Parts: sequence; structure tokens; C-alpha cells
Amino acid sequence: MTRLDEKERYFRDFSVWPTHAKLNIRGWLTNFLPEELPTAQKLISSLVFFNEQMTDALFRGALQNYLASLHGDVKFSQPPSTINLDEVAFVLCEGEVPHPTDSAHLFARKLRDSFNVPSHSIYRPADALNQLSWKKHYIFFDDFAGSGNQFIDTIERNHPDAPQFQSYAELINQNTHTIAYCPCICTKTAEVNIARKYPGIKLSPSHILGPESNSTLPQSRVWSGVARAEADDGILHIQNSSFRAGYTATDGSQDGWRGFHELGLLLAFAHGIPDASLPILYSTRNNWTPLIGRAQ
Repeated sequence: MTRLDEKERYFRDFSVWPTHAKLNIRGWLTNFLPEELPTAQKLISSLVFFNEQMTDALFRGALQNYLASLHGDVKFSQPPSTINLDEVAFVLCEGEVPHPTDSAHLFARKLRDSFNVPSHSIYRPADALNQLSWKKHYIFFDDFAGSGNQFIDTIERNHPDAPQFQSYAELINQNTHTIAYCPCICTKTAEVNIARKYPGIKLSPSHILGPESNSTLPQSRVWSGVARAEADDGILHIQNSSFRAGYTATDGSQDGWRGFHELGLLLAFAHGIPDASLPILYSTRNNWTPLIGRAQ
């Protein structure tokens, strides 16, 4: 039994990895040429998969980290608690083009069903702007922040029917409310992009992924302990196999072989895979067998 076999067996036994139907390791490995198999196995071994319970824990951690940080803020002597939860608006982080399938809708249900946040405290961005007179804290939430663009677009989107401020970008400048973003996972790229544009917004993820999580960089943890030449060969294998899987762009687009914004992640949640992960994990183009299925 190989180390990969052992890992698969134990991770499935303890429900860390999902069933074979949802994580098709054997089928996925058939996509690769013999000389590419060691690279494919390294990718599988480095895959970070968060099942539903783990995702709930990440979400809870992100929210708790932020709420705890408000203690001691001189502007808000009573940070959010069960006593004054009505002063908090939990706000969906909508996609760059808002869509009903945005992952934030799933997390809105988690807030309500798992964390007992009342439905009247959970808002779409446009609706939350109508509550300025009695809300002090705006907490945006989502599963993952890759580039930070989705959150920035949400902050900057105009809502013409709002009675006072038509965007959260306007509200930030008033220094009368706190605005936070609490994704489960965030990349260093997103952290830098958000801080550069809106330093007054508190970013509070459970984990931040740096360049070491980018499997298409030689310094990635995927290639830890191997010679630079071997890492370069492995990255070339990723590129070549990605081309066969129908992802050939080199511009950081959603057709890029490195994943969206060239982040090269090996990250998946039980509810889906971020676009910033390697597309060879989920591609169905050119008869490629996906490791994890998802809507195309």
C-alpha cells in the first residue's frame, strides 16, 4: 500500500475526505501520462479539503476573531454580543456579477441554522444600507477571498435607492460604523489588495494563504524537500496536463492553467472548489476526468 493509498483510506474512514463518488482519485489519475504521475500524486497529497464540519469551524473562527477584536475599540464601547446583536448587520458578499448561486447564500443559511443568528440580522448589501440608523457594525461574509475583487466590487457597487449612502465605499469615509470582511479562507493577494484600497476595513479570515500555497511556484509546499530542477519539471507537468484538460491561458483568467488570478491553489470545500484552485482538479473539458465535480 502506497502512502497515498494509506492517506486516502484513513481520511475517508474519518470522513475528512468525501466518498469516492465526490472525490474520484483513481479516475483522476488516469488523466496523466506515466511521467506525470509522481506530480499528480504530490498534488493529491497536498490537497486541502474542508468538509462541512471543518468549514463551519472556519466560519465560526473568522466571525469570533473579528467580534473579539472590537473589545477595546474606543468608538464602540459595547461590541456585538447576544445583548446587542441588533446593532449588527451580517451582509452577503455578492459575486462580481451577483448570482443566486453565490456561496454567500449558503453561508447565510449557516448563520441562521447553525449559529442561531436571526434572519432579520442577515441582509443583501442593498438592504443593509437601508439600516444605517440602527446598525453600527457591518460584517460581510463568504467562504473564500482569492483576489479580493469580489468583496471590493460589493463595497463599491452603487445602490441608487439607498436613502443616505449609495455604496459602502461612501459609508467607510464617515467613520461612524465598522465594516469587516470575514471569509473562511483568504489569500495574501486578497489581503494586500483590500488593505491597499480600503485600509479602514477589518479583514478577519480564519486562515491566510501565502505564496507557499501556490502549486505553480517553486517555493510551494508541494515541492518542499525536492531539488529546484524537480520542482520545475513538476510545474511543467501541471502546465502540460492543464493544456490537455482545456485550460491554456496564461493571463490569469478563468481559462488560465494556474487557476484564476494565477493563484495555483489546491483547495476545495465540501460545497465547491474556488476558481483560484488548479483547473485540472475539476475540469471536464476534452473528456478530462475531474477529481472533484462542480458546476461548469
